[in-house]
Amino acid sequence: MNHYAGSGNIIFLDKVFKSRHDPVKALSPPMAGRPVYIQITRDTRAIWISKRALRDYLEDKDIRVRPVMNGLHTYFYAQEAKITLGAGTVYARAQEWCLEVTVPQDNEVLQQIVSAWGEATGEASHASDRTG
Repeated sequence: MNHYAGSGNIIFLDKVFKSRHDPVKALSPPMAGRPVYIQITRDTRAIWISKRALRDYLEDKDIRVRPVMNGLHTYFYAQEAKITLGAGTVYARAQEWCLEVTVPQDNEVLQQIVSAWGEATGEASHASDRTG
């Protein structure tokens, strides 16, 4: 995650896109000209990671992909979902398979990442309620 955050391929949103009548706000957009590989939504406490980008990164570093994916499923309860990263913003692209990690309240490290751009506004819904 640090690699793509440092490369500017990350977007922080206030909430998950549901419809064009319920706009989302980009709290921190990606760097200009960079595609979105990681999306973090503050109010819904979720992190989405592009499976393709993660796989490409791991293969580039000669790291076996399957054990990493299994670890994400086992320890972070990551679920696969087809979404549009950056949906509801000008940074949206095509739908792709992503890993969705819902951040539990008691995970201090992931909680710091989710709340990096402020605390949730209280209108949070579960991350799986997305339509993007």
